[in-house]
Amino acid sequence: MFIADSISDAFGGEPVFKLDTNELQYVQGIVRGSIREAQASTERELAEAVAASGRGYSVGEMNVELDVVRAGQQWLARNGTETEQRTYQAIWQGGSINVGDLDQITLLSDEVAWLDTAYTSTGHEPPVASGTQWPSVLEAGEAAADVLGHARLVAELDAYDPETDPEVIAARQQDPSLNVDAHEADREAFERDYERHQRVQQEEAPQEGDSTELLASEEDAEEEWTVTPEQMLGKWVETVATVRTLVLHGDYAGVRKMVREADTYLDDVGLDVEADGLYLDVVTRAAIPTGNPPTESLLDLTRRLGAKVPDLPSPVEAAAITGVSA
Repeated sequence: MFIADSISDAFGGEPVFKLDTNELQYVQGIVRGSIREAQASTERELAEAVAASGRGYSVGEMNVELDVVRAGQQWLARNGTETEQRTYQAIWQGGSINVGDLDQITLLSDEVAWLDTAYTSTGHEPPVASGTQWPSVLEAGEAAADVLGHARLVAELDAYDPETDPEVIAARQQDPSLNVDAHEADREAFERDYERHQRVQQEEAPQEGDSTELLASEEDAEEEWTVTPEQMLGKWVETVATVRTLVLHGDYAGVRKMVREADTYLDDVGLDVEADGLYLDVVTRAAIPTGNPPTESLLDLTRRLGAKVPDLPSPVEAAAITGVSA
């Protein structure tokens, strides 16, 4: 109703297909603005609910702004830019996107993650097209995030120059005779785990212009990995985001509980654990910036159990690659 009223007020009720380019862009701006305002209002209400009672919305309680977000995105699925049309159709109508278009996969990844968080807080799942389940849309968003993570990783590694690395510069100030190659030893070990995976990804990745049904199940890019570098970094980002959210909402007890449970498990771990689960728990603990990080012996243990996993990055390396700092 907000969208229809806005168009009516601005253009006397003219249907969208009769608007010229400038008029359409104006209306698109109104719709995007309404989505952003509704999202911000939703976030404020959720934060207030957490602050007031230590919880989010109760199950069955609904935020009316979510209706504005949904209606606005569905309008852009019909009348937005090409990027918006393909992205929001994938979310609300079960369509496909061009995985070679970083704008589309960025928008898909961001919006699916936001919608899932917002609706889950109200005890609901977003309403989607008939025959489509929200978990499958969520998988599409995660797949888009994986593609984005790989693209960001490749760009970061390609652009890396030890001569401009702050760590190298600081180390040289302390020791002018420092050999950059020696200083990079840890980083090179970290990068080696990506080389073959990167080559396989480039060979098998869809080409620019290809479309793919992201809602369909996907094969692993390289079966030899027990946990891929992208999955490792994804777990790192997930943990950092979780801890940051708890801290911002004042839930320090929740952070202490995460640390305590992780430390208890990792201190008592034996040889009867699943290697991939153990590795992801080690990554989770390494991404929490308090207390003692896990030892290299746990990483060695996962490999002795038969897992092929990447080395753990340092917080500085993980932040440089993902853009997320613990």
